[in-house]
Amino acid sequence: EGTNGNYSDTLASFRVSEFKLPTQRASIRVADGELIQPENVAVQVQVSYLSGGNAGGQAVKLRGKMESKPVRFADYEGFNFANGDLHANLLALKTPTEQIPEIYAKQEEPLLETQSFSLDKQGGAKVRFSHLPKLTKPYQILAELEYKDANGEVSTHAQALNIWSAGVLVGMKLDSWLGSGKETPFTVVVLDLNGKPKAGV
Repeated sequence: EGTNGNYSDTLASFRVSEFKLPTQRASIRVADGELIQPENVAVQVQVSYLSGGNAGGQAVKLRGKMESKPVRFADYEGFNFANGDLHANLLALKTPTEQIPEIYAKQEEPLLETQSFSLDKQGGAKVRFSHLPKLTKPYQILAELEYKDANGEVSTHAQALNIWSAGVLVGMKLDSWLGSGKETPFTVVVLDLNGKPKAGV
């Protein structure tokens, strides 16, 4: 270190760890169609090489966690959709937006069993998340596949998989903060899972 007037020059050395480029990629997708009140969820996992070819026989781990899925549609601003427990849902209608997460914070979001297995010759496998609880609102399974890349590094790939408590979504919107007497006016809509109005329900 040297000093020149009011300035100080410091010489230092540091080491940058070697960065290894990934050689493989993974995917996770639902093996079935729309999942409504499923007891188990079948998923298809795949690991392949970026240069081409499949990672046949590779050992992997699949983890999963269930989390509440917020449901919102741009055409229905201000509506609360499929919030599960009726009491909590009605309470949310009368609660300022920033406090609504506190109402649902204590609801259980279970971890799913971690599964270890080897991929088939094509680098894929069909596995199931089993023994799912009965749903009272929409959830998503946060699935994570762990595998050891050919470069020696442990890699992961994550995917959110939607699961539904019913084939329709009921939304409620409070029309006024000040109801007459004990009555609180509100509007109800029923939509399909794509956010389109459902007639005759």
